[in-house]
Amino acid sequence: MPSVDAGRQSDGGFEEKVFDFVLEIMEMLAKIIPNGLVGLESSVVRTRGGGVAVTVEATEELGLRLDIDDRETFRLIVQYRLVLSPVSHLVSVERSTFKVNVVGSARPLFTVDYLRESGSDIPAAHYNVHAERQDMTDALAATGARRRGKIHQKRRAKGDTPRFGDVHFPTGGHRFRPCLEDVLEMMMIEFGIDILDGAGAALHQGRLRWRKRQLAAAVSDDPMTAAAELERLGFDVNPRNGATMPPRLDRLTAL
Repeated sequence: MPSVDAGRQSDGGFEEKVFDFVLEIMEMLAKIIPNGLVGLESSVVRTRGGGVAVTVEATEELGLRLDIDDRETFRLIVQYRLVLSPVSHLVSVERSTFKVNVVGSARPLFTVDYLRESGSDIPAAHYNVHAERQDMTDALAATGARRRGKIHQKRRAKGDTPRFGDVHFPTGGHRFRPCLEDVLEMMMIEFGIDILDGAGAALHQGRLRWRKRQLAAAVSDDPMTAAAELERLGFDVNPRNGATMPPRLDRLTAL
């Protein structure tokens, strides 16, 4: 683990929290991938505001190795950029990428991305499918001159052929986006990659952990709706000093 300058971080436990995050993922991967090449490494980067972030990626240069019948078949590129949430003081994902490549190809089959600050025209959580279909190429060649349609038009004017992979499909926003376990299980189901006995249980445990955390974060986005639902289920919810908290519309309405 890299050393973090606690004097420039709002919480001196950031390094330990990042270590726990990375260890949690590695332990999950070790219960799924038979070849044992599940190492992750991290490094500290400085942010524009003077704080720090930590990037995490596979130790293997090409990403996690996924085999079929003991033969290297795919590489799963896993990348995170982690920061400390100023609200919860928990490790928070600022950016993540899960990318699957066929061995020997530099172009991915698909990518699953999250960008906390994605801009107005790209969904915060999205996936791209890097395939070719003439119908999609034709549709992108006929886009309207609005939003990303303008970008496609400019590329076409320069002679670039529109690609299916240029399209960003939204996947649940900030809170309900796919996790690494989802990508791994999809590779198991659709491609039959090699897995260890008990891999299913490890995936379910990891997904449960992820969704509980995301649920807690979603509650913080709209506490009053959460309280109302708990009361409907029979719980007594009593805000301290009658406090009310407005919903975070930026999170609830984000694409």
